[in-house]
Amino acid sequence: MPLFKRKTKKDEPEKKATQVVGPIKRGDQGEEKEKTRKGVIPKETTMTIGQAKKPSRIEVIRAPETIAEGQILKIQVSGHFPNLGWSLEGTAAEVRENEIIVAVYGKRKEGMAGQALKPFSAVIDVSNLQKGEYLVKDASNTAEPTKIIVS
Repeated sequence: MPLFKRKTKKDEPEKKATQVVGPIKRGDQGEEKEKTRKGVIPKETTMTIGQAKKPSRIEVIRAPETIAEGQILKIQVSGHFPNLGWSLEGTAAEVRENEIIVAVYGKRKEGMAGQALKPFSAVIDVSNLQKGEYLVKDASNTAEPTKIIVS
């Protein structure tokens, strides 16, 4: 009879695959909380303001001061992602009364990433604007709004 018995996979009970969410507090060592998948949306090509994708921080909004009615407004936005693991997923613009709200969405890659800011720049096209004054703002209110006139 051997002194030590080698463990095999047959001897170990099956474990359920769960992810622990948040830090483990004293007294919680035996309990695991399952991560829910709320807020995950399927891959789409079009995005609107308010979807569950992560909006990126916009620092600068540039647009022409005046355009003619029927002309396409080109809004240039720039900012940065929090680390090198992010990439540009898409952009969105929504016209609400006299405001144009723009957003840039990023997607995080799997795995580890370098801790450095990653800059981005994008051009957002807005069409079918009526005559009047508009205020171009970003969805998270981090950039200085820009005023444009459609004549």
